[in-house]
Amino acid sequence: MVTMDIFLKIALSSVSLLILCPTRCILAPLSERIMEPCGGSRTSNTQLVLTTIPQKISEFAQIQILQAKSTQICSESKTLKDNFYAERINDQDLQSLLDNISSLERFPKIPSTPSEPKRFLQYLKDCYKETSAAVVFVERMLTDETRESITSTSSRRMSFFTEYGKLKENLYTFLCQLNIAVKNFDSSIDNFADTDTIDKSLRSLSTTERFNRDYIILRDVTRLFNYFTKCFSERTCFVL
Repeated sequence: MVTMDIFLKIALSSVSLLILCPTRCILAPLSERIMEPCGGSRTSNTQLVLTTIPQKISEFAQIQILQAKSTQICSESKTLKDNFYAERINDQDLQSLLDNISSLERFPKIPSTPSEPKRFLQYLKDCYKETSAAVVFVERMLTDETRESITSTSSRRMSFFTEYGKLKENLYTFLCQLNIAVKNFDSSIDNFADTDTIDKSLRSLSTTERFNRDYIILRDVTRLFNYFTKCFSERTCFVL
């Protein structure tokens, strides 16, 4: 039996591997990274070392790991949202509007009312699909922020390139942990988002429109992972 401490070390090692991995691996095509979050590109000769577990761990240990990571992502995305507001929005009336409008099309929706608990395996797969959709939106934010950093004539504007990149890698780490948990059931991921998840109308925006879009994405990533954290801690969304 693999202890929880060992699993924690394995999970944390994936973060170090993502940081140390050569650029061509980190920048593997989006669809490939979503399909293989622990391993990088199918076609690259330089891949991340697959995070494998020699034996099954308990469902309790899986829940603890996933809860810890979802809590971290929720906290860090909220901090990023608040910093983004201070730097890019800084308008309380606009913030109130953005906080209360609907989610962007195809971003995962949080149930407004409690639903029937799912079997744990199915819940893990649903989390994977929803997180992979969030990844697509964050990847778009990062792409546009990279372009902004290169072309912007405003030297005073703070860049969020590093923060977006960190959020993206945390999401991939969470996908990797979900993938491991699913494999412990001798199953595999069979449903995930692709690059078409984000509507074309959200890809070509003015600077102001992009700032509003990014704020909404950060808002909803925070809400999504707050929901995941609650589900894992209270175990109300699934049955073992």
